[in-house]
Amino acid sequence: LDSNNSSGVAGQVLSTTSTGIDWVNANTVPGAGLWIANGNDIYNSNSGNVGIGQTAPQQKLDVSSSTTYQGILVRGNVAPNICFVQNVGSTPTWKAGISGNDGAAFSISTGAASADKLIIKPNGNVGIGTFTPSRKLVVAQSNVTEPSGIDANTSILIKNNTWSGIQMISTEATGNFITFGDDAAGFAGRIQYSHATNAMQFETAASEKMRITSAGDILIKGTLSPYTSAN
Repeated sequence: LDSNNSSGVAGQVLSTTSTGIDWVNANTVPGAGLWIANGNDIYNSNSGNVGIGQTAPQQKLDVSSSTTYQGILVRGNVAPNICFVQNVGSTPTWKAGISGNDGAAFSISTGAASADKLIIKPNGNVGIGTFTPSRKLVVAQSNVTEPSGIDANTSILIKNNTWSGIQMISTEATGNFITFGDDAAGFAGRIQYSHATNAMQFETAASEKMRITSAGDILIKGTLSPYTSAN
C-alpha cells in the first residue's frame, strides 16, 4: 500500500512524489534506469545509452573493464552468434553475422542468404569462399573442391572456376614487388615492376640479374648498364 492506502497494478513501483509515496508506472520514473518486464523479455525504460563498467556510455551498449580479456561473453548450445540486422521491428532484415560454429570454426557471414564468407578453422587455416581451407589461406570463387596435386608446401591457394590472379596497384611513380627470403638471411630474391620505367626486374642474392624493358628487350647481368635496380 502507498501513503494513500492504495495498492498498485502490474508494472507500477512505489516512488516518492509531491503527494507522498505513491504507485507510479515504472517507465515514467525519471532517471531511475529501470528494467521493465514485457512477457518473458525485459527492456530498459531509458532512451539513452547503457553502460556496464562505464559511467558515460558512447553507444547503445558500452562495456568497459580494467581487467585483461574481460568483455562480452556469448554462450550457445550449438553455434553462438552475433547478428547484425537492418530496420527496427518484429521482422528485421538480416545483414551479417559472426558465428562460433560450435567450436569447429569462427565464421563471418554477410548478405541476405546468411552464407559464410570468411571462416577461420581451429588449426589457423583461413578460407574465403570455401568452408574447408586446407592451406593457411585459401581464396575460392565459391565453395569449390580443391584440386588434387597441390604441393605440400603451398601456403596460399587461389581457386576460381575461370582465371585466377593477384593484382597489385600502386601510384605511377613507384612500383610493385614480390620478395623472397628466409629467417636467417632476410631479403634474397625479388620480382619487381617499376612504374617509372615500365620494366620488370628480377633479383637474386639481393641484386638485379635480369630485366625486361618497356621495349621488350631482355637485359642479363653484365648488360644492365645504364640500368640499375634503383630505376
